[in-house]
Amino acid sequence: MAATPSVSEQRLAKVHPALATRVRTMMETLSQSGIEIIVTQGLRTWAEQDALYAKGRTIPPIGKRYFVTQSRGGESFHNFGLAVDIVVLDALRKADWDIAHPAWATAGEVGQSLGLVWGGAWKRFKDIPHFEYTAGLSLKDCQSLYAGGGIPAVWTRVL
Repeated sequence: MAATPSVSEQRLAKVHPALATRVRTMMETLSQSGIEIIVTQGLRTWAEQDALYAKGRTIPPIGKRYFVTQSRGGESFHNFGLAVDIVVLDALRKADWDIAHPAWATAGEVGQSLGLVWGGAWKRFKDIPHFEYTAGLSLKDCQSLYAGGGIPAVWTRVL
C-alpha cells in the first residue's frame, strides 16, 4: 500500500512545478536548520479567494484587524497556482502562528534566496506566511492569460 502524500505535498501538487520545487527546497533547507514548516494554502479558486476577502468585511467579526487578504478572486497569485502560504511548526510539531518567532524570518530569508517573493518583505500589507513565484508575470498578465486559456495558459509562461 502506497503512503499517503503529506498535506504539504497534496497542496504542492496543485501549484506550478517551478514554485513547488522551490518550496520543497525551502522545506529541506529549513529542516537542516531544525525548522519545520507546512504548506497551509496553495491553489485557490476565485470563490475561495472571495470568501477569504469577505472575512472581517462582511463576515464577522468585522474590522480591519480581522482581514485575511487584500485580494478578491482573480487578484491573488494563489488563484493561478503561483503562491503558497506556510506555517512554522513549534517543538511539539504544532502550528506556531506567532510571527515574532525567529523561524518566520529565517523562512523568509531562505525563500527569498531561492527566488521566491516573500509577503513578509512587502511594505503595505505584510503577509508573513505568503510566498510566490511568478517568473516576472504581473497579476494583469495572469488575468489576461487566464481569460484566454485558464491556468494552463498562465503556467506555460512561467519557467
